[in-house]
Amino acid sequence: MTYSQNTLLSLDINKQSIKEVIGVIEKKSEYVFFFSDNVRQDLEKRVDIKVNSKTLDVILNNLFADTDLAYTINDRQVSIAKTKKAGSSIQVPQQQTRTITGTIVDNTKEPLIGVNIVVKGTTSGTVTDMNGKFSLSVTEANPVLVISYIGYKAQEIKVGNQSSLNVTLEAETLGLEEIVVVGYGTVKKKDLTGSVSSVNSETISKSPVTSATQAIQGRLPGVFISNSTTKPGESASVVIRGKRSISGSSDPLYIVDGIPVVGGINEISPSDIETIDILKDASATAIYGARGSNGVILITTKKGKAGKTQVDYNGYVGFQTVLNQLEYMDGAAYAETVRESYRSTGKYLSDKPSWEEDQKIGSFANDPYTLESLKMAYDENGNYDPSKVRSGSKWWEAVQRTGMVTDHQLSVRGGNDKTNFTFSGSYYDYKGLVKDEEFSRYSIRLNLEHSVNKYIKLGAFTGYTHSVQERGSTLFNSWRVMPMGRFYDDNGDLLEKVSGTDDQWRNPLLRLAEGAVSNPLKINRFIGSYYADITLPLKGLRFRTNLGIDYETRQDYNFQSAEARGNTMNYARNGTENRSMFTWENLLFYDRTFEDHTIGVTLLQSINEYLREYNKIPVQGTPADELLYYDVGSASNPEKTESGKSQWKLASFMARLNYSFKGKYLATVSARYDGSSRLAEGHQWVAFPAAALAWRINEESFMQNYCCPIKLPNSRDRLLDC
Repeated sequence: MTYSQNTLLSLDINKQSIKEVIGVIEKKSEYVFFFSDNVRQDLEKRVDIKVNSKTLDVILNNLFADTDLAYTINDRQVSIAKTKKAGSSIQVPQQQTRTITGTIVDNTKEPLIGVNIVVKGTTSGTVTDMNGKFSLSVTEANPVLVISYIGYKAQEIKVGNQSSLNVTLEAETLGLEEIVVVGYGTVKKKDLTGSVSSVNSETISKSPVTSATQAIQGRLPGVFISNSTTKPGESASVVIRGKRSISGSSDPLYIVDGIPVVGGINEISPSDIETIDILKDASATAIYGARGSNGVILITTKKGKAGKTQVDYNGYVGFQTVLNQLEYMDGAAYAETVRESYRSTGKYLSDKPSWEEDQKIGSFANDPYTLESLKMAYDENGNYDPSKVRSGSKWWEAVQRTGMVTDHQLSVRGGNDKTNFTFSGSYYDYKGLVKDEEFSRYSIRLNLEHSVNKYIKLGAFTGYTHSVQERGSTLFNSWRVMPMGRFYDDNGDLLEKVSGTDDQWRNPLLRLAEGAVSNPLKINRFIGSYYADITLPLKGLRFRTNLGIDYETRQDYNFQSAEARGNTMNYARNGTENRSMFTWENLLFYDRTFEDHTIGVTLLQSINEYLREYNKIPVQGTPADELLYYDVGSASNPEKTESGKSQWKLASFMARLNYSFKGKYLATVSARYDGSSRLAEGHQWVAFPAAALAWRINEESFMQNYCCPIKLPNSRDRLLDC
């Protein structure tokens, strides 16, 4: 007897959909149901069914009565499809059911276990057994089988009239052959000895990210990205493999086109990024010395390609709302909370709401509007109905709006055998959920590479960004307003002091008035990377010199009118900050393969100089609000002025040796020697050695039957943060 003949089921179900009944059957038995999309609506029909110890065919005949659904039972697999009706009986599908069998192996003719085989366009499928064999029943006239397996290329096979298939899957090597940036060079992913994670431009373009940090958020293991605020344009915090200091910074080192940058990467447009590679473990980061102790994020921007010039445009407009609005107290709930606080101290002498006792509470009695909101809930007999308490100040509705995001990106890429180029421009605008918070960014980039001859190659990667972040006036402090109060008077004008709250708390909506508050941060940033690459006469020997410039100006402005402050004088602050980072690196590379041995040597000499200069000039009492923060010298009441300068220099030497034997045994040994002006005299030079080993165990003869590449890495280093 078959499984379907031998299995008896009992059901007692009322007012449930056919789909839900099928789910119960699957839970009570070993049956698996398959159906295509065109029957989903039929399966939503609600039915009543009560059977006791019946076979599946009896149950399904009852279940599908008065529908145009038919079924086919093949051992434990049940297929459901549409069919024609004749009276009220279930018709057998016109398509004949046939069984397709086959064997799936790899390119060494070893059977593959657990390969997925699915009929395209349906949920009907199976997997291979221990011998790589499968058997699948199909009703389609010309089925197409989709065969997929982790680590192998997926295949689609048109079955036609065949009843038996022999399939060979090819190993998917793309991921292993992928080139990743490891700092001062690149390497195939399969030859890595350290821990490196990567995100490419294709992945970045799939979601409307606003910054480079958002592009990697949630996509890479060991990388934690968090936002402490919802303000548009605010930089995110990036932590790689946990915090490494109690009081010091945990920010990683950022490298853009081979050049270290300072101040984060918020100004780099995501549309300009080709890849983001993150060095996480000790050996990978040690080549950057102390600065790499918190991990390293390497950003490579897009380059031109030889061939026809390509013009790309990408744009979108999106809207943003609060997904889960917090539940706030209404007037009645808040009033009862206040009463309960007074009862706990013996100042409210009634166990239930009392108009006489309410009038004794200061925060109620001090404001006629709030008191009136409460009085509405009492009738002439003193009975209290909380649903009649007036709730006028829903502050969150007063300060929130529907956010809007606009992004436009245009790029032109092309080149020939000697020269390639990329020119791109982008505009991004984000109006935040809070009414006075906005962010806009304009960016332009030009990347050029030119081969002078077969020995010399020159390159220039330049990017400029201008951004304005309107940081607003922290309107979320409006939660201090009681729900029984109001923002506006009877004439619709803003109140100076919000009713129903502390007399000292001014109406927060005054800060939304035109010209009341302006709090922008304007940033102009230029990042340039220039190189010359020279192939030397000795085979495998190459010299490269890099010059990097990271220059940034910040204008930190703030203005608050006298009315917004609740003061007799307005307030203005004019702050300026200049940051610059210059890098010069000289590198020597030697890469050769001798039969089974492959070696790669990298030598580095570099110098870095960083300079920061800033000032802040806060004042009160400028002659006119229209001057904002531009004419602080005319103010009647200057406050404490701040200014300062910080500077440091770093000189470095680095050596790295990569070794591979037969592509199975991998080793990386490196040492960096840094001299920093920030360290105490006599202790300014520090060495950072590191080593890493890896064994591609799947390349061994005794592991050839395993389908997936396996690599066992191990690394050691000596790092400190200075």
